[in-house]
Order: sequence, then C-alpha cells, then structure tokens
Amino acid sequence: MQSIPTAQSGSPPAALFEYLLWGNRVLSDFDLGEVELFRDAVSVSANTSGAIRVAQAAEQDWTKAESRVLEYCLEDGTIWQESWNAGGCFVSRFPGLCSFRISPDEMRIECAPQPEVNAPTVVHLILDHAIPRLLSMKPGHIVLHASAVQVDGEVMAILGHSGQGKSTLAGWFASRGFSILTDDCLLLRRDESKQQWLAYPSYQSVRLWPDSVNALGIDEASLREFAHYSSKKRTGKETNFRFAPGGAPLRACFVLDAGDEGAAEHSGPPEIQPIPVGQIFVALMLAVFRLDAEDEEINRREFEILTNLADTVKFWSLRYERRYDWLPEVEKIMIDALRSSSREHEKGKLH
Repeated sequence: MQSIPTAQSGSPPAALFEYLLWGNRVLSDFDLGEVELFRDAVSVSANTSGAIRVAQAAEQDWTKAESRVLEYCLEDGTIWQESWNAGGCFVSRFPGLCSFRISPDEMRIECAPQPEVNAPTVVHLILDHAIPRLLSMKPGHIVLHASAVQVDGEVMAILGHSGQGKSTLAGWFASRGFSILTDDCLLLRRDESKQQWLAYPSYQSVRLWPDSVNALGIDEASLREFAHYSSKKRTGKETNFRFAPGGAPLRACFVLDAGDEGAAEHSGPPEIQPIPVGQIFVALMLAVFRLDAEDEEINRREFEILTNLADTVKFWSLRYERRYDWLPEVEKIMIDALRSSSREHEKGKLH
C-alpha cells in the first residue's frame, strides 16, 4: 500500500507544501501529488495569514459532533459522505476512507485518513471535496460541481450529474487548445465593481474515464491514479493541456440534459436551448458543494447567490448523443452560444 506523503513524518511537521489553488494560498502537510507547487516547501513558522491550512490529524482528538446536518448516499443507499455541525466547525466523514474537520472561520482543514487508504485517494478527497466545501462557505463565494473552459477571455461552465461527461468535454476543449479552469470544482466569486461573476481555476489536472482517454488520444504513460475505487485516471504534467492562469468572467453555463426518466436517449445533431429560471435554480441547487444543509443563514446566503447567478448568467440546456464524433459539433454550438451571451452582455452595459 502506497503511504500518504506528508511534509515530514511525526508531529509537528518542520515544513509545509505550498500551493496556489482556486486563487488561494494553500499550506499543506500533505504532498498533493501532481498539483504544481507554488514554491518549495516553507517553514511552519512562515506567515500563514489568509492561507488555507491543511493539517494531518487524528479524529479521536476531535470534540464529538452532536448534530448531523448533511448526508449523501450512493444509489444502493450506502452513505458516501456525511457532515456534522461541531459548533463553529464541521466534521465531514467519508466512511471507510477519510474524515475531515473543516473550520471555515479559521480557513483550516484537518485530515484524518484511514490507515489502509492510499495516497491518491486521500489527495482526491482533499482536492475534490474538502477544499471546495470550505471555499463554498466564504461569503460572496460558491463552488459548483462543474467543469469550465476559457474562450476569448470569457468562461463557459458545464453542469451535470456525475458520469454525464463534464470532464470529457473539458478534456476535448483542452485537446483543441483552449484553456481549462477546472474539470469539476468551479469556484465563483462576485465582482461587485463590474457586476459580474468571476470563475477561478482549481488545479492543473483532469480526471478521465478510459474510453475518454482513448478517444482524446492521451498517452496513458502521462496518467496517474485518481482513487483506488475508480477506473478514472488523472492527467499529469506530461499531458499537453493548457490551464487558465487566473480568474475570468463567467458568461454562459451549459446544463447537460439527462432527459426524462424512461425517455429514449437523444440521437442526431447536438441541441441547445435556453433554460427557464426555475429550472436553472434547480440545476444550481444540485451542483453546490455543501457542508450544512440545515443552517438558515447559510441557506439564505446560498439562495441569494444562486438567484443572482440565474439572473445574470445565460444558461442553456445541452443535449447530444454520447458519441465522440459529435464533439466537434458540440464545440461549435457551445462557442456560438457563448459569443451570443457575450454580445447580450455588452448590449446590456450600454443601457
């Protein structure tokens, strides 16, 4: 079993790994694998003000959490993730894998992996679950399960259920020379001065299923393990993908249409159509990274953010047959829709 990489064994560590993720400085006891270091390891005595701190911990040292406020289950009813309010912080457990104590006010995440869980899985849970949930608690911010690509200096996001193809579409655009922001964890922050939402890049890697790897012509030697329970692979530095260096305005969102239950799958050319505001709100609600689904203040803040997103960003429903030979046409209609949204935005600024 691959050991979990940390800055130094024992406690406390003498040095930390430093990263720049989602526009935030992250100081971690854990080596986050293929994620590019912001700079060489820094001393624990260095200034950590404003940084997200990811620390190795032992769950038995945590104060017992009394109130469960969130639960996600797999299709077979097995609990995948559950969160508990521990009075100012949250304990988020992935049973059999890892537990986190997340303190939004302190910008701190404590990580307690199960001994038998390998390093790539722990890194995945830190990057794709713990940090996004912390960031989604920051006022004026929201993190969505969405991939995002930058075109002509503006961002289009892709929302959909797990397995619908968000990462495949991001990988396709990257293979065509466009810059990726993220393949799943999209951080949005409101820019009040320009009355728009800015999208920020996460980390420089994409997670892909084996058939997508083959279709996109990616050399398997450039791939890394994603998580022990998944056949997905994570692209490494050798993969020739471009990643956006910083934030850019979000101009359009595409919601992958799963179709009505029992209906035939879409066939023929890809189709997009505008989505009514009510359906937009439902799609956004399903996409949010959450720690607490019961706190009234958190829900009020989330409602205001999602309402503003639905009112100010153009949303489209995207339907296409899941065949790779349709992807050039999918690319065309998405970029045409993005440019149409951009023109509408510019007209709105003149009135």
